[in-house]
Amino acid sequence: MDSLCLGIKSNKLDGVISFAVMQYVNNYEKFLSEIAGIVKKGGVVLISIPNKIKNPDYSKLDEKIKILFTPNEFEAQLRNHFSSVKIYGEQLAEELVKSQKTLQFLSSLDILNLKKIIPPTLKIKIHNFSNLFIGGKNISEIDEKCVKYTKYNLLEANDLIAVCLK
Repeated sequence: MDSLCLGIKSNKLDGVISFAVMQYVNNYEKFLSEIAGIVKKGGVVLISIPNKIKNPDYSKLDEKIKILFTPNEFEAQLRNHFSSVKIYGEQLAEELVKSQKTLQFLSSLDILNLKKIIPPTLKIKIHNFSNLFIGGKNISEIDEKCVKYTKYNLLEANDLIAVCLK
């Protein structure tokens, strides 16, 4: 699927999740415009990208990376497309950085209060997808100390997560 031309009707989706995609897109402005166009009014968009401040050499490690943003740059770009934007920082303990268990763990915490704003139909789809992706693994050995989220110390975050409303 082409991220710049998704082929989905305008105002069709309740939400979009795009984690670790935007930094690889050649035209991020068109990418954001496409996402904003397919989400219904009141829909939720979650987008993540590595933090340029914390990862200044990230693009040297992965030559396919096209763009990185600071927290302020990321928020400014998103505000061009969405009525509400909140930026959070994510910092994972090293042992979780590549773990498949992370997705299920994060969805169980709901630190970003997404249960209040995500439509019920989208919640079910996210839950089903995450179970399929993770395979229902036991996450009892992971606790809240393994993942830190913040709205205030974004400069120290490895990744930036935006919660956007259309």
